[in-house]
Amino acid sequence: MQQYNHIITNPPRQKPTLSEAKYGIDIHQKVTGLSKTLHSTISYNLDIETNSRHSFSTWKKSNIRINDSVDTLKMDSVYLKVAEPLNDLNFGLDNNRKIKEIYNHRAILKNWKNQRSSILKQYKGDVVELLVKKMTDKLSDYDTLKKSVSRDLVLQHITGNTLNDHLIYYGSHKDNVQYSGLIDPVSLPFKRTSTLGLKNDKLHLQSKAELNIEKIDTQKVAHYFKNKVEDFDTQNLKATIISDLQLDYNSIWIEDAHITHTVWVTHSNYKKEITLAIKKIHP
Repeated sequence: MQQYNHIITNPPRQKPTLSEAKYGIDIHQKVTGLSKTLHSTISYNLDIETNSRHSFSTWKKSNIRINDSVDTLKMDSVYLKVAEPLNDLNFGLDNNRKIKEIYNHRAILKNWKNQRSSILKQYKGDVVELLVKKMTDKLSDYDTLKKSVSRDLVLQHITGNTLNDHLIYYGSHKDNVQYSGLIDPVSLPFKRTSTLGLKNDKLHLQSKAELNIEKIDTQKVAHYFKNKVEDFDTQNLKATIISDLQLDYNSIWIEDAHITHTVWVTHSNYKKEITLAIKKIHP
């Protein structure tokens, strides 16, 4: 455990203080061990504005690209259009950094009504109709929508980078955390070890979280893997989240982050890896 005198004598704030920020987001996902390997990438810009309570009230996505291409394939275009209502959100968070309220829910429903009609006129097929129905059901059920938005890994990492006295004054900290979105819709418990240091003039926050197998919801996890892994045993499930974040010293907002989420099942070929890059865009 390494302590940094500069951090101790000049303790940073423990919660973000900026009112707005813009990021470039890159998400890469690869799943092996199924009937075929799945690989996808998505990139977008993210504008965030917070209110006085720092509840990350405005969340806008733009310049969205799938599989590193501006010229999207037909199904990619459908996915983008179906997901469009969730590109502009105004929400509040509870003490556990979960979505407590979605303030623009009515506007989302109104916009989706028009968007849905446009999609069904432009595209045909059972898959399109199924995607539209799923989004309609999600948006119409307020609690389901809040849970779905809360599973966004980008949201979880950006809103969860708070510091504490132990990190600041001792340089390390151990805690228990929950992450959703790795195996939908199950929330997974982790034991996390974090260290805080300096990298040039930035705070350097690193952590490794390992699945706490004793705390998982075995029934939900078994249901998720039912048709994915033959003879699945929850005791064979493994998962890690390795994070490397550089934070602005004054605001403690992320300047640059690289986060790797890995889920695998021992005695099988199943493995899912989600890598996330978050980089602040300066004016």
